Amino acid sequence: MAWDRSGARANATGKGAVDRARRRGIARGGIGLAAAAVLFAIGWQVMALVAGGIALTTAVMAAASPGGAYAWIERAVDALVVGVGHALTWLTMVPVFWLFFVPYGRLARRGDADPMKRAFAPGQPSYWTDRSAVRRDYLRQF
Repeated sequence: MAWDRSGARANATGKGAVDRARRRGIARGGIGLAAAAVLFAIGWQVMALVAGGIALTTAVMAAASPGGAYAWIERAVDALVVGVGHALTWLTMVPVFWLFFVPYGRLARRGDADPMKRAFAPGQPSYWTDRSAVRRDYLRQF
């Protein structure tokens, strides 16, 4: 199977794709109406009306025009979700970087501590490591 460069298969409005879009839209509308009922039950009538209206519009558009109006709604919601995801990423990760990683890095680099002993000691006559007691364990491995 070759890669679909033109997007013809992805945008196909065959019978199977239309039926799947219709079922998906009606299911999403039903879930939205259930959420609206919960909102109405807890006393948020205005929010319940807004959610119910959006859910009902989604379900009706999916049933009436799954390849047209519902497809447009689905693309618009997908674009909105991507935009919100990018915004939330920037709004959360930038403060995490500046409030966690930067202070921790500054604390880790402060002082003259060199736990790995990467710096040379200025008064040492030689940096040679004496290996006179060589272990011969590698000759008899088993």
